[in-house]
Amino acid sequence: ANGKLTLSVPKQRKSSSKTIMKELQISYNSPWQELHWKSINSAYRSSAYFEFYEDFFVSFYTKKEKYLFDFNLKLQKTVFKCLQIEDTSILSNSYQKESKKIDLRKSVFRISKPPQYRQVFESNCGFIANLSIIDLLFNLGPESADYLLNLDTSSLI
Repeated sequence: ANGKLTLSVPKQRKSSSKTIMKELQISYNSPWQELHWKSINSAYRSSAYFEFYEDFFVSFYTKKEKYLFDFNLKLQKTVFKCLQIEDTSILSNSYQKESKKIDLRKSVFRISKPPQYRQVFESNCGFIANLSIIDLLFNLGPESADYLLNLDTSSLI
């Protein structure tokens, strides 16, 4: 209702920045899960599809996952399930410096002029582009996958 919020998952600090991605642990020193869920509820409770998708996401803010990688992987699978899109991603066993396939690791995913859709807080803030997948799901519901598939992503690659 008051504009864009940044919600990030805190990681445990180590003395070295050379931690292997799959070994990064989530910090629970602050009540971030509770704060995130309250923020999401406040922003989207009145959206058209919040109640439909709420149960898919609530566990990410009530259960404690040890590793950030596992948290992100489960969240990715949940998003694909909500979108009803098959997840064809493949995990590698080791770091790949270069790839023969399309490598989007360093890409910035910002669509310059995405089509607008109705957002809960649009009357206060106007349309805010490039938010999050939950914004899209809670506002567009089953039409979210079609919206994403019809975006012009030619400038991203």
